[in-house]
Amino acid sequence: MIPSAKIFAFLQEITPTKLVTNIAGHLATIRIPFIKNALIRTFVNVYKVDLSEAQIKQYQEYSTFNAFFTRYLQRSARPLAAGLISPADGVVSQCGAIDAGKIIQAKGKRFAVDELLDQSVDANLFDQGSFATIYLSPRDYHRVHMPIDGELISTHHIPGRLFSVNDATAQSISRLFCRNERIVCLFRGTNGYFVMVLVGAMVVGGIGITPLNTRAVPIFLKKGEELGVFYLGSTVVLLTQLGMTTLSCNAGQKIKMGENLGS
Repeated sequence: MIPSAKIFAFLQEITPTKLVTNIAGHLATIRIPFIKNALIRTFVNVYKVDLSEAQIKQYQEYSTFNAFFTRYLQRSARPLAAGLISPADGVVSQCGAIDAGKIIQAKGKRFAVDELLDQSVDANLFDQGSFATIYLSPRDYHRVHMPIDGELISTHHIPGRLFSVNDATAQSISRLFCRNERIVCLFRGTNGYFVMVLVGAMVVGGIGITPLNTRAVPIFLKKGEELGVFYLGSTVVLLTQLGMTTLSCNAGQKIKMGENLGS
C-alpha cells in the first residue's frame, strides 16, 4: 500500500466528513448562474465528462450542479444486453463468489455480508452466491437501474460514516462499505433473491430510491428501469443467491449500465 493512500485514509478518519458533505450539498443546489456555471464547467474540464450522450448537452442549461450531476441520458445511449446487466456505469472493483459469508473489498481485505446488510436482510440467503461491486467515479452517469426484473420487497437505510469509496480508500480502510451510510434494497427475482446496496460516500449529498417517490413496496420493476440516483459518486454492491447467475465480469473492468454482467 502506498504511503499517500495511508495518509489519505488517516485524514478521512479525522475529518468531519458529514460537515464536508453538507457544505458540498449546499454548493450543489446553488442556482446563481455564474456560480453554478463555474462549478459545472470546472467539473466537466477536470473529469472530462462526456455530455454528448446527455439529454441536455449544454452545461449552462442545467439549473444546478445537482441537476447536471444527475443528468438524464438519451434513451439510445444505454441499450440493454441479454442476461444480467450492469446496474450502473463505472468500474467493477471486485466480483466473484461469496465465500464463507464474506466478499472481497480489495486485495487482502474482505468483509462479512451480514455486517454489510446489518440485519436488514437475512445474510444466509446469499451463502455461496455471487457478488459484484461497481464503483462510480465522478465523471460517470449516476443513475442506478435494475439488473434484471424483480420485485422490490424492502428498503433499509443504515446510517454510518461517509468515507471516500475510491480504490485508495478501499485498500486502506477495513470494512469500508460496512462503515459507510447505505441503503439496502431486497428484491425477489424469477430465479431467487438479490440485493442491491447503494453505498454513500464523502460529498455524496444523498441517495434517492426513485420508485418510492410515487409507490410503496412491494413494487415490481423491470430490467433497466431506474432504481435510484447518487448525488455525487459512490458504489453499488450487488449480491445474488447461489445458482441465480453466473457472473462474466472481472475486477478492474470498465462497464456501462446495460452491458452484460452475467447469464
